Amino acid sequence: MVVIGKYCRKFRITELECSLKDIEGNENIKALSAFEHGKSSNINHLLKYVKYCKTMEQKERFVQGLITAIRGE
Repeated sequence: MVVIGKYCRKFRITELECSLKDIEGNENIKALSAFEHGKSSNINHLLKYVKYCKTMEQKERFVQGLITAIRGE
């Protein structure tokens, strides 16, 4: 899960250019941060990144990058 969380954090910062608060609102910033740092295995957080993507191309880049990160490429 550490690899997935690190990828999500990098994508959020570099591609989405947003903060944890932008994705999560005021609700579970700590939970989302824990996910990005490999301290949470709740994969439901992945949907938040997909939903925050503004275009279909951005969603596709997220999913493709996620697959690449999981494979360790």
